Amino acid sequence: MAIAEPGPLARQTARPLIARYSRKTGEAMVYGGVTVGVLLTFISFITDVAPVFGLALAAFLVAAFFYPYLETHVARLAVNADGLFLSGIGLIPWREIEGIAFRTYAVRTLVNPTLLIALSEQPERVVKSPDVPRGLRRYMTRLWRPDGPTGLRIPLQTLDVPHQEVLAAIRQFRHVD
Repeated sequence: MAIAEPGPLARQTARPLIARYSRKTGEAMVYGGVTVGVLLTFISFITDVAPVFGLALAAFLVAAFFYPYLETHVARLAVNADGLFLSGIGLIPWREIEGIAFRTYAVRTLVNPTLLIALSEQPERVVKSPDVPRGLRRYMTRLWRPDGPTGLRIPLQTLDVPHQEVLAAIRQFRHVD
């Protein structure tokens, strides 16, 4: 299905959007992991029980995994005339995006708004400006998840911008199903 690109006037008047992680999203996991890790480390030194120290390390790893949620100064998703930027992937030009769908997944009382992005090829082939995490950052949490060989799943509930604003920004440039 061919989607019409916006004309030059629409591109000039379009408002870009930058979304970051909402700080409250990861505070409990990071601070809780550190607190439990410190407590278990203290207990393991007092009791001299090695498995307790292993549990402390696991708690510290949980805190490290969710640490990016506390980095509220880093753009995680950006929408502008050039394309869609995703932290950890880079800038994906609009011409490389075959389709965008919005879905809401509900688990009991939790509502999870999600973008489903279909790309023309694998993400690493369509990215214009790569944003590849280095070192241990590759193993930390990220905004997007692969969805098949050429798809991306982007949960929006972790961002500091309401999902309606993200959708409005994308709709300036592309149709969203």
